[in-house]
Amino acid sequence: MLLSSFSSSFAQDADSGSLHVSGQARLSGDFYGSSSSPAGFEPSVRPASLLRFVLTPTVTYREFQLPITIAISSKQTNVTTALAPQQSLQQFLQNPLNTVSLSPKYGWAQLHLGTQTPRYSDLSTGDVPGFGVGAELSPGPVMVAGFYGITQRGIEPDSNANIIGAYQRKMFAAKVGLGDRELRYVDFTVVHTADDTTSIAATPLGFIPPQQGSLASLATFFRLSNQLSLKAEGAISLFTRDQRSPEFAGSDLDFLSPIQLIRESTRLDVGAIAGLAFNEVLWGAELDLRYLGDGFVPLGFPYQPTDLFELRFSPRVQLLDNRLLLNGSVGYRVNNLSGTNLQTATQILGMANIVAQLTEALMVAANYTNFGLRNNVENDTLKIRTVNQSFTVSPTYTLRGESLVHTITATVSLNDYSDANTLTGTLNNAKTTSLFGTWSTAFLAIPLTLSATLSSVESAFAGAELSLLSAGISGAYRLMEGRLRPSLRLGWGRNAFAGFTPDNNITLQADAAWSITETLTWELSASATLYRYGSSRGGGSVNEQFLRTGITTRF
Repeated sequence: MLLSSFSSSFAQDADSGSLHVSGQARLSGDFYGSSSSPAGFEPSVRPASLLRFVLTPTVTYREFQLPITIAISSKQTNVTTALAPQQSLQQFLQNPLNTVSLSPKYGWAQLHLGTQTPRYSDLSTGDVPGFGVGAELSPGPVMVAGFYGITQRGIEPDSNANIIGAYQRKMFAAKVGLGDRELRYVDFTVVHTADDTTSIAATPLGFIPPQQGSLASLATFFRLSNQLSLKAEGAISLFTRDQRSPEFAGSDLDFLSPIQLIRESTRLDVGAIAGLAFNEVLWGAELDLRYLGDGFVPLGFPYQPTDLFELRFSPRVQLLDNRLLLNGSVGYRVNNLSGTNLQTATQILGMANIVAQLTEALMVAANYTNFGLRNNVENDTLKIRTVNQSFTVSPTYTLRGESLVHTITATVSLNDYSDANTLTGTLNNAKTTSLFGTWSTAFLAIPLTLSATLSSVESAFAGAELSLLSAGISGAYRLMEGRLRPSLRLGWGRNAFAGFTPDNNITLQADAAWSITETLTWELSASATLYRYGSSRGGGSVNEQFLRTGITTRF
């Protein structure tokens, strides 16, 4: 009951005067085990154990606030976070899988210490977590923000342990804004990142080069009327893809050398976005465009594709006293604006949604999407001509009785992917039909809910046929005036390739949540799954057991 006593001590402090502490703490664990026949048929897909601790208190004293966030995990690596064996305390704190931050605030001034993700604009920075120091000052119409810290840990490579390694990367970002955020404003942002080539002794595996970049951005917003608004941003980046490349003497970019050294791998390019929105209560539309040059690098958005132009129009309307909602979008995208690639691809994107409340009991939702891609090559064996279309309709019917409330939902989805290439078309063409249905009933006299699901998927692709069939039943109840909430679910699945015997699996899952006190809650989820594979995988079998438990206290 350590968390409970922790909560009580904070409550006493809150009552002692104007000092107040509120928030929550949670400790949870995942535990997994599996066995297969024959032995080694399938490796474990989860770690044997995973522990998490989250603490989010906020200390308030008069006008002063101190939000604290601590979130740590026993797992210290994933697909985007490099493995650092025997990591130091500094590497532990800088690991993006952990969060340790303090954000004291007084009036219009706030300081950020520790883990943070500076979000300054759509083209500068907003998707790269870092560990360092930041600040935000907003006295009246003026806003000033800044950040300095580590956005990538330095990790020594080790080929024996399959550790690629990484240079330490530091980021500096600053933003100055002026105006009313609801009416009109102008923001100027600068960002600089650089890999420290001295942070590790050996070069990372895979020939990952040390990089460096600088960026300046000007963003603006104008509310032209109550209905019409304009938002735009332009940015310019100077980026060196390899700091080890030779210096470029006599470059046209020499005037920028005080910012960073100009090398043969340094590029200067621009990016721009703009959006025009018109919104009435019952209808509206938005027009968005995006241009990103081939050499433009948005330093705080590492996965943003560049060398493209995109235009999108998105209207919406509400009719029949909001019983009919329509919205959609149509867009066009083209890449290889620089002409540096052999092929240029164009894409047409379209989407439409309809939600109709036909009666008090019946609602229907429908969606259609169309995604086309083509390049400028006419050779039959090299050209790309693909179209992906998807249509989904989902009615929901609610039947209310004196003692029961039934809800029935059905979903039908059709997906068609067509490839016009004479060589790859027969392999890539695919058609998929999906049916999904749910039924749930809630008893009004007792706190019992029952539900059942059934789904079927038929897919034909690459000359093969795949069928997926699944079903499940579940029930949930509330005991002890709702303080104890157990539930039970039984599921079955069948997957089959044409010409092979099917794979089967069955899962039993039990969940429970217990509100021990008004501020203390314990949760438990346990499941067991049995897989029996067909002839497509040699007839092996796998048994899995999974347990998740956690305790949460609020104060």
